[in-house]
Amino acid sequence: MKISDFAVKRWQFTVILFLMLTALGVTSWRRIPRSEDPVFPIPIVSIVAVYPGATPEDMEQLVVDKIEDKLRALERVKRLTSGAEDGVAVVEIEFEPDVDADRKEDEVLREMNSLRPDLPSGLARLSVMRASSTNVNILQVAIVSDVAPYAQLDSLAKRLEDALGRLQGIKKAERWAAPERQLHVNVDLERLARLGMAPGQLFQAVASDNSSIPGGSVESPAGAWRPATGGSTSPRRGATGRRTKYSARWSAAHRPASCASPTSPTWAGDTATRRTSGDGTAIAPCS
Repeated sequence: MKISDFAVKRWQFTVILFLMLTALGVTSWRRIPRSEDPVFPIPIVSIVAVYPGATPEDMEQLVVDKIEDKLRALERVKRLTSGAEDGVAVVEIEFEPDVDADRKEDEVLREMNSLRPDLPSGLARLSVMRASSTNVNILQVAIVSDVAPYAQLDSLAKRLEDALGRLQGIKKAERWAAPERQLHVNVDLERLARLGMAPGQLFQAVASDNSSIPGGSVESPAGAWRPATGGSTSPRRGATGRRTKYSARWSAAHRPASCASPTSPTWAGDTATRRTSGDGTAIAPCS
């Protein structure tokens, strides 16, 4: 008996069979996980090396060849490609599709960490990044102004970055393109020579003033104090330079009535003045 004859003569069985297959297909379709950007492991790892001032030939000889020698020793490598330009090189390694992508990424990280001492000391960056299906750019926003300074634009971008990062479903929000803030110091070498100071001491003093150092605590029979010292730099309005701002505040659960709060620092030209002890600790004036 042919299958067609059986299906026609036993049509009830044929209808039930097709209904069962249809129900199975609908159930499977409804249970299949769906996502706009499905997550699946990609066994591809990229190594980016940045060496400012190096030519492509130098990048290949000093960096790329050593990285490739380390990566070739790994197992289950499907493809290894590399490219070098002025000051930057990219090496991409692809493993077999059935390997554990997380484990292979750990192996690459381990090999790069062991290779780092053998690479040039002037290497500015050596990063390892794994390809991910979730790294998708959904939205890009540009903040543009013809008159606003870069500092104000960067501040607005930072607020927008924080607001977007708090939204549900956002993996990461980041900002770029704002130039890094810099402090320019004009050195009077003749005056430094009269004071017996070296330029390095001046630069070190400027850098140390732009830092926040915990002040510890002060104990007394009347109570305990925790001085909070802070140093920061902020752009001066109407100018491109920056001035250093010092601040000091006192907080305590119990403060003696005879101890007054320190006054705010005052500006003397471009210099902030504050009262300090011999070791640099802020002094609270007490009567």
